[in-house]
Amino acid sequence: MLNPLTHIHFYGYNAFKIVDGSLSIIIDPGRNLKWNKLNSLIPKQEWDGNYIFITHEHDDHADFAIKIAKHTGAHVISHKTLQTKYSKKLSNNRTIGLYPGEKTTLNSITIKTFQVLHGKVNIRILKKQFKISPPKCSSIGFIISLQGKSFMNLGDTVFLPEWKHNPPFKHPDVLMVPIGGQMTMDPQEASDFVKIVKPKIVIPCHHQWHILFYRRKTDVSSLKKTCEENDIIFKEMVPGEKWVLNKGIK
Repeated sequence: MLNPLTHIHFYGYNAFKIVDGSLSIIIDPGRNLKWNKLNSLIPKQEWDGNYIFITHEHDDHADFAIKIAKHTGAHVISHKTLQTKYSKKLSNNRTIGLYPGEKTTLNSITIKTFQVLHGKVNIRILKKQFKISPPKCSSIGFIISLQGKSFMNLGDTVFLPEWKHNPPFKHPDVLMVPIGGQMTMDPQEASDFVKIVKPKIVIPCHHQWHILFYRRKTDVSSLKKTCEENDIIFKEMVPGEKWVLNKGIK
């Protein structure tokens, strides 16, 4: 069973923290890209992670990982190709690199990884839609299991066709799913993914964000409806919110 005090923090974009007793897991502690808040998504007073998971190296996901790791002594878990970069800044025994499809155990945590694919940026110019590839990155998805419960995070990914018949994992307790449609699945694709994976709880992410002066917020009502129709708990969190997971997991 989860610790009675198990809870999840959401900080915007794909930045999360899972806290179970004395164990603290941070996911994608990136940079806030709002023009007047170009700082850490996670406030410094909350830099208390034991493990930091990085889905890919873009600034809004990874920019503060090393600073937090140095501050807390945390281990950094990422795609294998990023380990060399991180190991130059941290001692080797504090960086762990994995390829998609691998599995490992760190103390009480089991980690499984899977292939994801970072999407393109959609830009409209003079009523025409263009798709632009972002900087190349090494993306990876994580299934993090602790105390018998599983947390699935995809980072920034589009919906992969093979998931229709061969999803990376089924029945996670918590699915953190990107639905913004910019570089990620859109609400319809996220709904399709939810119906395939069948989690207990869905938390949408990467759907309300800023890039300098540009603000984007995606309507989550269709995903919420899908969850309700499939007896799945839907929890939309606002940046800075903390939620006790035991209210949803039984």
